[in-house]
Amino acid sequence: MAENFTGGKLKLKGVKDGKVKKKKKKKLNEDVVKSEIKRESEESGTSTLSADTVSKPKVTKTKAELAFLKAQQKREGEKILKKAETSHKERVEQFNEHLDNLIEHFDIPKVSWTKMDAFLQGRSGIKPKVAAAAPVSTAPQFVPWVEKYRPRTVNDVSHQVEVVAVLKKCLEGDDIPNFLFYGPPGTGKTSTILALTRQMFGKEFGNRVLELNASDERGIQVVRDKIKNFAQLAVSSKTVNGVKIPGIKMIILDEADSMTNAAQSALRRTMEKFTKTTRFCLICNYVSRIIAPITSRCAKFRFKPLDTSVLDDRLHHICKEENVTCGDGVIEVIRQVSGGDLRKAITYLQSSARLKKDEEVTKQDIHDIAGVVPHTVVERVLELAKSGNYTKLQRGIQDMMHDAYSASQILEQLHDLIFEDSSLPDKKKSAIMEEIAKTDKCLLDGGDEYLQIMSLSTVVMTEYSEL
Repeated sequence: MAENFTGGKLKLKGVKDGKVKKKKKKKLNEDVVKSEIKRESEESGTSTLSADTVSKPKVTKTKAELAFLKAQQKREGEKILKKAETSHKERVEQFNEHLDNLIEHFDIPKVSWTKMDAFLQGRSGIKPKVAAAAPVSTAPQFVPWVEKYRPRTVNDVSHQVEVVAVLKKCLEGDDIPNFLFYGPPGTGKTSTILALTRQMFGKEFGNRVLELNASDERGIQVVRDKIKNFAQLAVSSKTVNGVKIPGIKMIILDEADSMTNAAQSALRRTMEKFTKTTRFCLICNYVSRIIAPITSRCAKFRFKPLDTSVLDDRLHHICKEENVTCGDGVIEVIRQVSGGDLRKAITYLQSSARLKKDEEVTKQDIHDIAGVVPHTVVERVLELAKSGNYTKLQRGIQDMMHDAYSASQILEQLHDLIFEDSSLPDKKKSAIMEEIAKTDKCLLDGGDEYLQIMSLSTVVMTEYSEL
C-alpha cells in the first residue's frame, strides 16, 4: 500500500474521508451476451436465438383463448369468401347483361358458353343459362350448276364415245395406263378423269387421288417434293362393299401445258420410277406443248368439240330440272356465244336464270351476260373501213372503245363478218385473218386495245380499198 503524506496526515489509496469505496459490479454488455449466445448455438447446431427471446419468458395461452382466436379467424375467412363471391356474381351478371345486349343489337343466335356455365356452377352455385337452339336455316343452297351436273360415272360423259369405250375396258381389266387428255376447253376432260377415279376408288377417292391445276405451284421443286412423296407411297388392293379397288394411286395434272420444260423433264423420271404404284393423267389444251418423252409414256385421248345437238340436249335437260323458262332461240344464242364450251354455256344459263328469277330468259339477257358486242356496232366499224376515210374510222373506233367493249370479242365478231363476206376475195381474206391473229397475240401480251384495233382496221381499210 502506497502512502501519501500530505499535511501531516496519512492517506491510503482508495480511502476518502475515512470511508472505503466499494467496488461496483460490472454490468454485462448486451452485445457480449448476444455474441455468446450465437457462439453457443453454432457449436451445439441449434438455431440462433435473439437476446429478446432469451431474456423474455414464453407466454402460454389457455385452451379457451386458443379456441376463441381460431373461431375469430374462421369468421374473418368466411366474410372474405362471401364478399369475393358476391363481387364475382355481380361481374358475371354484368357480363351476361352486356352479352345479351350485343346479341340483341346485332341479331345473332345465342351460343352455349359451356365453360363459363361449368365454372359458375362449380364455384358460385349459379345455375347455367340454357341457350336457345340456333334456328335451322331453310334458305336454298346455291351450288354452281357446272358442279351439280358434272358426270359422276364414265357412262354419263357426253359425246366422247371412243374415249368412254376405251375407259370402260380399262376398268374391267384393271389395266390402267398413264393418260394424256387434250382438246378444246369445256369438252369434259377433267370431268372424265374425275368420274373414272371416283368409279375406280369409291370411298378411297380422297386418299388415292392427288389433283394439281394451274393455280398450284408446279415447278421442278414441286415435282421433286410433293408429287414424288405422294407417288412413292405404297397402297394395296382391297375390296370395299363388293367393289375391287386396285393397288394404285392417281395423280391428275390439269392444264399441264403450262408446266415448264424443266418440270416436265423431272416428271418423266418420276413416271418411270413409280409405275408400279402410281398412274398419271395429264390434261392440256395444246398437246404440242408437252415434251415428247412425256407423250410417249401416255395413252393419248383427243376430246372433240361437242356437237350442237349434244349441247342443246344438255341445256334443255338443265332447264327442265331447274324450272327455267327460255324464250325462242335462247338455247341457240347460248351455244353461239359459248363457242362449243359446255362449261361456259351452263354458266351463262345459270347467270341468266338468277338474273330473271321466275321470268322468261330472252336473247338480250344472254348477250348482256356474255358481253357480246351489238351486231350493229361491228357492222358500222366494217362500213367505216370500207369507206376509206381514216378520220371517220378513227372517230368510230374511239366511240366504240368508250363504250368499254372487249377487244377480243370485237376481233371474234369481226372475224365472222369478214369470213362470211362473199364480195372479198380469199387472198385478201387471208391477209386480214393473218392480221387478226397478230392482233390477238398482241392483246394477249398486254398491248393497248385501242391501238391494236386501229392497226387492224387500217389493214381492213387497205384491203377493201384495193377492190
